[in-house]
Amino acid sequence: MWSELTPFAGPVSAVSVMGFVTWLVLKGRLIALSTHQAIVASKQEVIDSKKEEITSLREQLRKVQEQRDELMGLAHVAVAAVQAIPAAKDAVT
Repeated sequence: MWSELTPFAGPVSAVSVMGFVTWLVLKGRLIALSTHQAIVASKQEVIDSKKEEITSLREQLRKVQEQRDELMGLAHVAVAAVQAIPAAKDAVT
């Protein structure tokens, strides 16, 4: 029935498909599997290096936070000492 409605449907469809595939190849939308795998592998390498970088930065942040906590403890002692000066001055006089 379809062939009665469009007698050239078979050849036109084949030519259209070949033209579409050719257009995809020329535009870079249709690539070989090996090319795709190479692209995926390079992207995975980038992802892995970024994960390592993130891990390194997190370790650096942890060290900075430990230093900050230590310095804050010392600062609290210094503030307490400075605030105690007027009270000690009044006690001496």
